[in-house]
Amino acid sequence: MYNTGDIGARFRWDETSFSPDFSISPVEGYVATGMHVDFTITFHPAQHNRDVRYDNLICDIEDGTQLYLTLTGACIPATPTKEVLNFVCSVRSKETRSLTLHNKTGTLWTLVPVIEGEYFSGAEQLVVEPGQHRQYEVTYQPLTMTTENRKHNGSIFFPLPDGTGLLYNMTGFSDQPRPIGTLPIDIPAKTQHTETLRVHNWLRVPQRFIVIREILKPDRPDPATNLKGFDYIDVPGLSEREYKLHFEAYKEGNVHSKITFKNEQSGEFQFYFVTYKVSAAGVIDTIKLTAPVRQSVSHTIPLFNPLSVSVTLNTQLHNSTEISLLPTFTVPANSEGLFSFEYMPLKAGRSDAKIVFNSIDLGQYIYEVELLATPAGPERALIFKTGLGNSQVLQARLINYSKTKVDYTSKTDNADFHVEKNTQPATSGGVGGTEVTIEVTFEPSQLGDSKGTLIVSSGGGGEYISHWLVTAITPNRKDPSPSELDKASPSSSRTFSPPQQLSCSPSTTPSSL
Repeated sequence: MYNTGDIGARFRWDETSFSPDFSISPVEGYVATGMHVDFTITFHPAQHNRDVRYDNLICDIEDGTQLYLTLTGACIPATPTKEVLNFVCSVRSKETRSLTLHNKTGTLWTLVPVIEGEYFSGAEQLVVEPGQHRQYEVTYQPLTMTTENRKHNGSIFFPLPDGTGLLYNMTGFSDQPRPIGTLPIDIPAKTQHTETLRVHNWLRVPQRFIVIREILKPDRPDPATNLKGFDYIDVPGLSEREYKLHFEAYKEGNVHSKITFKNEQSGEFQFYFVTYKVSAAGVIDTIKLTAPVRQSVSHTIPLFNPLSVSVTLNTQLHNSTEISLLPTFTVPANSEGLFSFEYMPLKAGRSDAKIVFNSIDLGQYIYEVELLATPAGPERALIFKTGLGNSQVLQARLINYSKTKVDYTSKTDNADFHVEKNTQPATSGGVGGTEVTIEVTFEPSQLGDSKGTLIVSSGGGGEYISHWLVTAITPNRKDPSPSELDKASPSSSRTFSPPQQLSCSPSTTPSSL
């Protein structure tokens, strides 16, 4: 456009009148006197048409005059090249392929490719220098799976400056998705494990997925193996949510599972492989029990049976003879059983034991038991009272709880006491124990009150301590018999240890015969 007048002027094209097949630039501006403006007109037809014509396109000049422009063009179908770009990849992954474009002209090419096809993409612009060639990358990233009869088709068209163009057809095949992840997990048996799986939504709209939990191996899953979680999960558009997967196995072994999240309407899905390596359960719990010697304390262990049939467990006790338990225990189907046992120590001190339950169906349960036996209190006291020179016999009674035959050894800390047998055998104690009787003889060596202790012990039956209170009183007068009067000197049957000095004095009161 030339300005041959004496003053400058503004101009403006009616841009909408060029649409949709043409566009012009600049749309508006200013032309100084004696100057000109160059316009670039682009032809971009929307459909095939051999006769495209736009008459009397108006340009308004500032002084009120108008200029008119007529445009014509022709849009003919592009002939595709023989080369077809074929893409193959898993759904929601991507594959990239390259095209080589050769510019054999002396003009710089600034190409704006036109890509058709929902899942194909590439750079918006490609510059090819004269006499050079450049690579153009096309990416195929499908969001849906294809079938043999339904593939993803597309095309890419490069319009060239001389009015011709290059057209390439594209075909995409998307297979089933690859696993989002393969998770190896090591856990001990009879331990609940929760794994967090991330579920993605690749669409702009919310999706609901049904959750399919499958155990692939072993071929016949153990009924005591549990793989649980919610049956559905809703994920907002273009986001992700966490899914909690709960697993528990009662026996050792390897469990291979597949967790699938499927859109029931579209058939699209995503999945994880989760492999559990289940090791021995180890110690399930440590039980701490404290009891005085020869007093019992009980404890209850809860055992759950997840099966639809009752299960019998065999019990084993290790490293202790002071715990009483049943040899077998039955747990009803789909319920919890309470197993009770009793601890009654025979000797003071600390010790450790182990209780093991074995079942073909539920494997092994191991419980450690930390035992603390505190010293027992003294046994019932014995009270002696007799005169000097006389003796008194009482029986000390104790209960033997040893489960085997044992021998008890007795000792005292006072020389005035004597035990008939230093070693007393005892048969094995039953549920309530067996009684052991020990005869203790008291022969005082001096007048007054005193104390003593009897200690009865056995390696298998423990130790019993009995205290006694004793009183030695003045003996009653004893008149000699006629036979004793003939003797030259009085005598005593009491033997003292250590030897004692005795003094004798005649009685001033005659006795009556």
